[in-house]
Amino acid sequence: PERDTALVKLGVADYLQKRTPQAQRYLSTLTVDALEADAERLHYLVLCARRGNDRDAAQANLEELTRRYPDSPWRLRSLVAIADSFLVENQFEVYEPLYRSCYEVFPTDRAASGCHWKVAAGHYLRRAPDAAALLREHLERYPASEDSPAALYFLGRLAQDASDTASARALYGSLRREFPNHYHAELAQDRMTELNASTGADALRPVAFAQPAAATMLRNVAFPERLRARSFEPNAMG
Repeated sequence: PERDTALVKLGVADYLQKRTPQAQRYLSTLTVDALEADAERLHYLVLCARRGNDRDAAQANLEELTRRYPDSPWRLRSLVAIADSFLVENQFEVYEPLYRSCYEVFPTDRAASGCHWKVAAGHYLRRAPDAAALLREHLERYPASEDSPAALYFLGRLAQDASDTASARALYGSLRREFPNHYHAELAQDRMTELNASTGADALRPVAFAQPAAATMLRNVAFPERLRARSFEPNAMG
């Protein structure tokens, strides 16, 4: 296995040095027995084809990788690489199923939350009927995701657009409490001001008046615990 990996790495070295045609020729004719080494070989053939803008070859190698090594992390890397290239071009219909495969087939991988977020955000931007459900699912599946603040904010926007002010206040308020220094928390504060959150019964206890979907989610999402400093004054450790 070590020898097979080393043989593949020779082609990888050419790819990393931008000698793409040379890497592609070498890797396409290389035969190795170790399964992970062969999966890595196919992954770099996907990358070579992508770099050369040969989408047919990239797709063919991805399909071969999927057929032979469906659970390999190299397949996950290839899925993300191809999906990212279509994301840059805003080809939602092409990248959406690729990202979906990432988090459905590899739900515990670190990349899963980012893939799920790109699907959820794409549905939100297009105001798809399932956008709110996907945003809630993101918070429930990946409460520690770096995109959790954005998910809360976009859910608040959807609730506000639907004139569900109690749910919007609950979502914005949760965002302000859980992620007080985040960019989207500042946007949420602006929205709270628009909703005149300091007046009205539902502003005092927003979760109690929120619609069931928002209220249940906010009660059940296990946001990560973090140190909540009372001020920004330096302490003995700082």
